[in-house]
Amino acid sequence: MKRILSLSFYALPSHLKTCFLYLSIFPEDHQLSRVRLIRRWICEGFIQVKDKTDSLLELGDSYFNKLVNRNMIMPINIHADGRVEACCVHDIMLDLIFELASGENFVTVLDVIKGSAPLEKKFRRLSLQKSMTDLTNAQMATTSMSQVRSFTSFSPAVSKIPPLTIFQLLRVLDLEGCDLRKSPGVDLRHVHLRYLGLRGTKVGKLPMEIGKLQFLQTLDLQWTNSKELPSSVAQLRHLMCLILDLGMPLPNGFSNLKCLEQLTGHGVGIFTEDSAKELGYLIGLRELAFHWDVQWRTGYQTTVKALFESLSNLHKLESLEISWVPFPNLRRLKLEGLFSSLPTWICSSSLPLLSYLDLTTSGEVQSGDIQILGMLPALHEVVQKLVVSIGAFPEVRVCLLHRIVLVNPTFQQGAMPMVQRLRSGVQVKDIVNPYFDLSIWDFPSLQQLRIDLLGIGVSPWVYSWSVDVLRRVAECHPKSPTLRADKY
Repeated sequence: MKRILSLSFYALPSHLKTCFLYLSIFPEDHQLSRVRLIRRWICEGFIQVKDKTDSLLELGDSYFNKLVNRNMIMPINIHADGRVEACCVHDIMLDLIFELASGENFVTVLDVIKGSAPLEKKFRRLSLQKSMTDLTNAQMATTSMSQVRSFTSFSPAVSKIPPLTIFQLLRVLDLEGCDLRKSPGVDLRHVHLRYLGLRGTKVGKLPMEIGKLQFLQTLDLQWTNSKELPSSVAQLRHLMCLILDLGMPLPNGFSNLKCLEQLTGHGVGIFTEDSAKELGYLIGLRELAFHWDVQWRTGYQTTVKALFESLSNLHKLESLEISWVPFPNLRRLKLEGLFSSLPTWICSSSLPLLSYLDLTTSGEVQSGDIQILGMLPALHEVVQKLVVSIGAFPEVRVCLLHRIVLVNPTFQQGAMPMVQRLRSGVQVKDIVNPYFDLSIWDFPSLQQLRIDLLGIGVSPWVYSWSVDVLRRVAECHPKSPTLRADKY
């Protein structure tokens, strides 16, 4: 088995070998975020673009996907679109790359199980994975760390983290998941630092010296319990990825971060008109997630206007998440324009009294979106405009829209050509309309049709007549699908 795995490794191109060996830094059974891994590759210099217009992140994505396709790493949390959220390495494969990486002094792992490396050895990339009782802090402090370019520590080894001042050429510092609340603080006098991962460290207050890291490309501060971002962060002109903690407001001058491609977290705070305007200068953004709090602030109209003007400038934006707490007493909501999916704040907890919703969506509709609409407790007059465009859902066989009424025309010709089972809601009052159209004619593969008849106080005669109308519609379809109609 080991020989077969070795052949698979040596068959990799040189750039993929380097990226794959890098995985020996992480412990056995560790679920590694795709974005975290790719960002670290970039900061290590493993990914080089030939053209300045090319994206390092996209090239890193292609490296990651090639390793998945070659079965070198195992994908975890796969989205419907095939995008992989995380990965891990098989135990046998991890043993192989640990042996190779150690032999080439590419990665050094200090682990009581795998055995400690000689402490007189000069390390390049150091990984602390387990707490070793035979390794004292004094020994760690006197070990030669002058050549270490990457230092990664995991939670079990948090007590063995040496003083960060001993690292002189550090490019990557990743302490994700290490509880640093009892530590004296994070010393950031590392002028060469490219990657700083403090996610989950609960470190609290961040030092102002963070602004001196002029080469920093990735800064991950999620779950650090930090309430404020040092103003000096606005000086990090090479920063490409900034991940912030919950509701953390951006400092004045953050528009100077011209290289920024990712600005996310549990909720980047956009609270003022000035911050909304500054957002528009980050024209390189590809991924943006922020918390928008305008509910009880005066003059929020100007902030809203500035925000949408800024968003219109972000032409490279590929992913946008807006967390917003709407007005809880809202009863009617109409959103004009075309949304790619259902906004996350449209849910039963945020809009308990909403009885009327007029929303147009297009593109990929997630099954969870339909379920969320069905859970709105007061929604009795539903006006849900779902536009499924030409060529959408080419492989979908089943479409179930449980008790959701769709206003026609819903499905454009050529949408869902393979659908065999269709379920949708219909208002009885719409069936009596002479212009009623069930929009099933463009489903050439339809075999089963289920209709949820919705109407309050409908007489048995009207209900029976409605079923007859639907049956005639089904019989006229080229495939004559079976019909089931239920009253709600």
